[in-house]
Amino acid sequence: MDTLRRTFFEDPLYVYIALAFAELVLAAVWYERRTRGALALLAVPVVLAGGAFLLERAVQTDREVIVASAREMAEGLSAGDYGPLERYVSRDFHGPLGSRDAVLARSRRVIDRYELSAVEVRSVEVTVEGEQAVMTGGTVVEGGYEGATFRTLVGWEIDWVREPDGVWRIVAARPDVNVP
Repeated sequence: MDTLRRTFFEDPLYVYIALAFAELVLAAVWYERRTRGALALLAVPVVLAGGAFLLERAVQTDREVIVASAREMAEGLSAGDYGPLERYVSRDFHGPLGSRDAVLARSRRVIDRYELSAVEVRSVEVTVEGEQAVMTGGTVVEGGYEGATFRTLVGWEIDWVREPDGVWRIVAARPDVNVP
């Protein structure tokens, strides 16, 4: 089921490839027969590809919501805006980084101390099971400190939970995970 969801709602590339082959077969049939019926069939793969495109754009899966939330936090941190981070860190946050308040305070100290020029989420994999999800990946952080510049990759494993308000929020995070 997850494969079908990814194929139709997140990345319909294989659907497009199959429809392109179908179009080639139908073009060969039309070339051989040269009938109006065969010509009309040439429109079917095009219409189906358009439908697949619209379906992929209309439906946002939980995986896409989580990745978009992570990117929103990264963009906010790049701009010095803590709002997205505060919005997506759950009040029930726990784990090796401490409580929600401790994580937010630590994040502010780091961002205020280092002049971040860019924060980018990369190599993201999300596994969703019901109301819980695990995201692994990395964050590329660029910035400066006392005139020197730096660029570093921080690996993460982040636990997300869909809260009663329907929003996915972070409940635990483990840094320094190996990133592919």
